Amino acid sequence: MVPTLLQFRTAIATHLGRVLGEPADSLLPLVQQDTAHRKAGHAVFSVVIKRLPGGDKLDEEQIQHCVDELSEDARQYVCNARRVKDMLLFDPAPGQLIRLAIQDTHKLFTSDTVAGSVALLGKRGRETDRIVVVNGLSLQQDENGYCALRRSVVVGFISRLVGSKGLIKVFCERSDGDEAINGLFCGLDLESADQDTTSVKTHLQTIEETIKTSKEIKFISKDGSWLVQLSPKSGQVKIYTPSTTATATSTSDQGPVGPMGMSTPLVQTLALIANHFSKYDALDRYIWVVPDGRRLFAEQLLELAKMVYSPREVEDGQERTKKQGWPDLVEVVVFGPAGAGKDKTDMPFSDTDNTPARMARIMEYAKAEMSKIIVENRGGSLHNDYEDGDFEEDQVILDEEALSRMATILAHSAVVVACAGTRRLKKLNMNMKQLLDGKGNSGVFLQYVLSRLCGIERKSGTRLNPEANLSLLHPYPEAFHLALVIAEWADIHDTLTRSLDPYPLVNYLFHLAAEIGQANRVFRVKDMETSVAEARWLLFWCAKRVLEHGLMLLGLKSVERM
Repeated sequence: MVPTLLQFRTAIATHLGRVLGEPADSLLPLVQQDTAHRKAGHAVFSVVIKRLPGGDKLDEEQIQHCVDELSEDARQYVCNARRVKDMLLFDPAPGQLIRLAIQDTHKLFTSDTVAGSVALLGKRGRETDRIVVVNGLSLQQDENGYCALRRSVVVGFISRLVGSKGLIKVFCERSDGDEAINGLFCGLDLESADQDTTSVKTHLQTIEETIKTSKEIKFISKDGSWLVQLSPKSGQVKIYTPSTTATATSTSDQGPVGPMGMSTPLVQTLALIANHFSKYDALDRYIWVVPDGRRLFAEQLLELAKMVYSPREVEDGQERTKKQGWPDLVEVVVFGPAGAGKDKTDMPFSDTDNTPARMARIMEYAKAEMSKIIVENRGGSLHNDYEDGDFEEDQVILDEEALSRMATILAHSAVVVACAGTRRLKKLNMNMKQLLDGKGNSGVFLQYVLSRLCGIERKSGTRLNPEANLSLLHPYPEAFHLALVIAEWADIHDTLTRSLDPYPLVNYLFHLAAEIGQANRVFRVKDMETSVAEARWLLFWCAKRVLEHGLMLLGLKSVERM
């Protein structure tokens, strides 16, 4: 299925190719969606004139032909074309965009692939032989709770994103019996670290013997420790601590070297990763999530791995195994530091426990504060942005169990969206009071908008009709704007797959939620004529499914009432 916006870009590229006598495929990358230019409420596709073939030599007449000579095929997708300074701007036809966005989204979210991934992540992947490993184990003993939370959110997001393409294996710290922490990995099966298993110990012995016997690995002794000389960029790295035995067992360029002591964390981590590749024969992809402060550690480990596990060293009888060259398969995904920022007064506890306990304390605090907010707003609403239309809810007084569940989900949503709401490589400053108050763009706001959509579905009773008369939506710019954001989902998903960064997703969901609010102020579904109600609900249903899928990628459950 060709994404909606790609169909528009292809139509524009085909038109320009006809006018300029160039292949449409060569012009397609030049056609970009440019939301900075808007006219009459229409988003614009833009082309920089200088980037066109012969752009510097194109005369004014040729440029004018590009905006004047729209063919009938092009006019199905473009309602207006114009030149603004050094750019050609094209406005998409509102009716065509609304129709294609809704039809394509309905097909996408009623297909087995996406429907299965929403209901049970990895169900489709479990029917395949491909295995994807996401290693999110902590590399820092002094990791603060905020950094641990950010790591867990990134690991969970990446696992859900790539999990539909294979059987996903996730390695990350779990907290037995702690629902708040384990909720960060909702829908995922966590694997044990296996740090003390026999197979890991076997890899430790392999590494030790290889370092001792390999002529290509240059090791030196410094104060009794074993160090390996890597590339000039990576420098020297300690691999074994001094031994209590004074007898020399090997010889380096500097003379006799004492026996190996304890293996360093770098060697232990290397053995653990090597064991993952040995454990899964059909391993297709390996993603290693690493904090920015340990980026050099990861580079040194992979460089050492290439020395120890070189293809000629890894054999199974007379044949090479699939593990040869496995260090080249490791994808390192780096995330930036995280902390409480300047205002630390809103965290009334110390951060001195182990990593799972640190995360648990933050989540417990978030739930407690969210419970207070819910009790204060009982009988009212956390948001009052939607005073009209179908977002009005009947007053429903929830029991204590339901309130506790709501507090858990909203606190979880607030923390996760805050962790994912900053670009992955940038520093994250989390102000708990600010992210929990629910004002502005937050995880609470996203849950509120989704609950209002559930309210429309629950109260209107309108059936989902894929053949609804969408022409009833054409006169409304709110329908066009919402359909445009819905149509952007395919491009957003491609961006997420390439970057493995949840920030574009969170930014997109905020934009989608805002457009849903604008559309709701105009479109009432309950008590409307059947044809009108079905057209409007089909638009809202598509928005609801995209929002649900986005929250699912973040590992968030949803509340149907707020």
